[in-house]
Amino acid sequence: LLSNNIYQTLFYFTHIFMMVCSTVVNLLFMKEEEDKIIKKMANTDSLTNIPNRNGFSLKGISLLDECREKNLPVALLFLDIDNFKNINDHYGHLFGDEVLISFAHLLKENTAQSDLLCRYGGEEFIMVLYNKGQQEAMEVALKIMKDISEEKFPKKPDFYFTFSIGLVTTIHKAKITLNELIYKGDIAMY
Repeated sequence: LLSNNIYQTLFYFTHIFMMVCSTVVNLLFMKEEEDKIIKKMANTDSLTNIPNRNGFSLKGISLLDECREKNLPVALLFLDIDNFKNINDHYGHLFGDEVLISFAHLLKENTAQSDLLCRYGGEEFIMVLYNKGQQEAMEVALKIMKDISEEKFPKKPDFYFTFSIGLVTTIHKAKITLNELIYKGDIAMY
């Protein structure tokens, strides 16, 4: 700056300006990545790596609206692992986590790309089946039951568990909300 060379001074200011701009751009990219991570954490169950209740709600409402607009049926499966507290008490919480992970993985394998799956609560899961009526939803439920009956846990080869399913279907003309559908699925499960 003290030199009388205008080109050197211009180069110096340009260099500083570029450093400041690149730092700002870098910080913005870092913030964008952090925002993605935070959003994923807010909408994904950390244990099972499937959507949690929060991540499911908006997509579920949207899916239900789409089915209504396109005159398509929709089905909901409310799944609850039976006596899960006894699994934790008898085998330990780490093994209980293995059961939840295995169950979620199996549900994910039985979920079409257009369907929604979430861990709704502790041992409760919900599947919303896009464009599936009662018969198709029953087939999905039976496939899940078959797959669970064949599930093996290497550390506990004699272990098995059961679960309950509530199945609810609605036709496109029904003005049912997602919460009402979940409530009916919960009642059907009991």
